Amino acid sequence: MNDRFNAHLIMLLFIFLVLQGCNKDFDMTLSAAYRKSVPQNVQMLDHTSKTLTIAWDFIPEATSYVVQLLAAPDDEMPLSSYIARNEDYYEFSNLDPRKSYYSRVRA
Repeated sequence: MNDRFNAHLIMLLFIFLVLQGCNKDFDMTLSAAYRKSVPQNVQMLDHTSKTLTIAWDFIPEATSYVVQLLAAPDDEMPLSSYIARNEDYYEFSNLDPRKSYYSRVRA
């Protein structure tokens, strides 16, 4: 497979993950305070065959964000984690272009 195909595959998998997350029905209500601390508009800002840049909306009250790279959408053990203190984006690098990746951001 070529790098361009792999980059498109990563983009499609990320879009699929976002759409799947939007279609889940949950039987719980989030408090207004908690809802304010959940990063919104999490998106893939950029990608290459070996990098993936994730961005989200800045939350003024947040002191840091945990950005995680996952092998599957519901993984509890991330492949990589980063604590962002003043940024609203992060770039994962040295990725294997033959693998699929997922990410999540928590404040």
